Amino acid sequence: MSTRRQRRRLLIDTRYQLRHMLVVLTINLVLILLSAIVVSWFYLFFYKGNMVCDLNRMFPWYMGGVALAVLLLLSLWCLNRSRSVAGMMRKVETVLVKAAHGHLPQEPLVFRKQDYFCALAAPINGCIARIRLQDQQRHATVLALERLQQEIAEQPQDHAMVQQKVATIVSLLKGPHVQEK
Repeated sequence: MSTRRQRRRLLIDTRYQLRHMLVVLTINLVLILLSAIVVSWFYLFFYKGNMVCDLNRMFPWYMGGVALAVLLLLSLWCLNRSRSVAGMMRKVETVLVKAAHGHLPQEPLVFRKQDYFCALAAPINGCIARIRLQDQQRHATVLALERLQQEIAEQPQDHAMVQQKVATIVSLLKGPHVQEK
């Protein structure tokens, strides 16, 4: 049995993932700017001038490079983390759209352990199982009604038989989970 590793895409829901990344990057850019203001204030008031720039003229470039590296790594981290939400939501959407069109999945819905909201798999699988059961009950009810229709056409005078068959069909329609009032 060969196991082929599927290549994972980084961007699944571009709109959601890029908005998420933009928010996190904006917050971090503001924090970097505030840090730069605090550092410059610290050197201006405590060290009387730009002593750091006198000792090392490349210091502002180093700080800019570090800030750029932090933003780049943060972007990749945001895309990876938002992927676990976007991938799961895309899978749920696909299953529910197919179910709405009458194509129930054959296998249960399964998420990766790293996905957020992976606890949704059990309720969704339960709903799909319930829909499948109701579809089977509906099919059994239709068959029972067709048999009753044929029997009434063959024996129109037997009211007791019709009453018994109707009671059976009503119990099928109610299902095993509905109780009598």
